Amino acid sequence: MKQFHCAVFWFVLGYASASGQEQTLDFSKIADDIVSDSVNPSLNKEFEVYLSLTPIELTSSQVDVRFYTGWGNLIMLRLFNGQWEVIEYVVTDRSRRTGSIKEIATYPLKPTKGFENFVSNLIDQNFTRLLNDYDFTAKFFNSLTREQKKNRLAATGAVHDGTVYTVEFKIGGKFRVYQFSNPEHKAKFHPEIKEYQNYLAIQKLFENGLVRK
Repeated sequence: MKQFHCAVFWFVLGYASASGQEQTLDFSKIADDIVSDSVNPSLNKEFEVYLSLTPIELTSSQVDVRFYTGWGNLIMLRLFNGQWEVIEYVVTDRSRRTGSIKEIATYPLKPTKGFENFVSNLIDQNFTRLLNDYDFTAKFFNSLTREQKKNRLAATGAVHDGTVYTVEFKIGGKFRVYQFSNPEHKAKFHPEIKEYQNYLAIQKLFENGLVRK
């Protein structure tokens, strides 16, 4: 069964750190370049309902980042009223009959190198301009000859874990949603597609850049 992962980003131009020191990140040019989606096709409505989370496009947080791992894990980083927090939610029990969530455990997290550094690293990975990875893949393979396609598919082999990540972000009044899957495998076998390196780096940031308190 495929796993789906979702990350959601909402950034503003200026914010205060938890210590009260004013921080400034200039997103005005970034926001200008974003082509916004008109709807939020989130695959994680069940989490929103169970945790009483406001849909990302309606959240009142100054910064809201949600990264879903499969159907059983959510990492949520947000800046609200000048205070940073990041929480991991892990599904610990589901209904055997319906598969619906019955219980979720909560763990406070912290970035290993600070909140501003974590957000800056996400920005460095070009996440505001990334598209669905299958869009990049289709474009790349359409540029190949039939023989080149055959050779490339033979060289890369099959991917069996079916891991899919979904990224949702909002900057200002604009947001977009895109997906990528199996970034480590694709980055290895398609080094000429830079976007696969970006996807992999985003995945690793959430896996390695945050620790439980």
